[in-house]
Amino acid sequence: MFNSKALKVPKYNLGKLSKTWSQKTYEKYLTAEATWQWSNFPNFSSRNSIKHKCVVPEGRSVLEIGCAAGGAYRFLMANGAIDKSTDYNGFDISDFGIKHCKNTHPEANWFQSDITKHKFDRKYDFTFERIAVHHMPDPLSVFDKLASVTNQSIATGFVSCLKGSTISDLSLARYRHANGEMVYFDIINPFEVCEILLDHGFRKFEFVYRGAHEKIDNFPLAHQYISPEISRVKRMIGRTTIVATKTDAEIETIFHRGHPYNDSPILIPLRALKGLFTGRMAQTRSFYAQLSTFKNRKGSVVVASRYDKKE
Repeated sequence: MFNSKALKVPKYNLGKLSKTWSQKTYEKYLTAEATWQWSNFPNFSSRNSIKHKCVVPEGRSVLEIGCAAGGAYRFLMANGAIDKSTDYNGFDISDFGIKHCKNTHPEANWFQSDITKHKFDRKYDFTFERIAVHHMPDPLSVFDKLASVTNQSIATGFVSCLKGSTISDLSLARYRHANGEMVYFDIINPFEVCEILLDHGFRKFEFVYRGAHEKIDNFPLAHQYISPEISRVKRMIGRTTIVATKTDAEIETIFHRGHPYNDSPILIPLRALKGLFTGRMAQTRSFYAQLSTFKNRKGSVVVASRYDKKE
């Protein structure tokens, strides 16, 4: 039973996260391979676009954060991007997820661990995560940790904001699980992530903008909650994927739309109209403008974020 005080100062039950992420609803990840796209993965090998297939070169290592029940692993195996000899390492905090991965894919390496506390004793050639870090406190420090153990390329996907600094505060935004446990619903500024990646030698940045976020509930007991003081429109809250690669060149930025128009004369005007009403077009223009500023900076690295914490 919740009380008003608990909702004003919500608690993050760190000691029970392995069970929180093992509830009945977690079984949806048993068939999640169909939800993966090539743009969710690092630049494993040369390709014309991050939307094209890529293959992990022989002898290279892969680190996946938030492996759940192995959906990404099965996608990569089914498409020939990896094989049973690949040095594949999956991390998740869920007891259920890791047990399933170990039972069904024993040839890979699976670890049940809290990444915010985990101390890596090695580096990996390729690292990726999708909507996992955005459930963790202080996501920017997690990205800093992951970048520090990545040799070549990293990919991440999260709920984003194009205006204002990253939000990581249970009182402002959170998810509530079926049994009442509350976890973080981070809303991350993609350019703050890129500042961190720059510090670790990443210079090529490919962005997939997956659209403006739908309305988020401001009812405190909702499954997905955001405080009324956070404006979804003013903050330009949406979904973004970043694929960053280490190169010796100057900063390079490439922008991809997550759901490009096709040649249909019917769908093009309908999608354009939807983009106008959902704010997608305004967010896309803002993204383009910020990309130019990011790429054409005078210095190679900005130590402190330029993004104001205020609305």
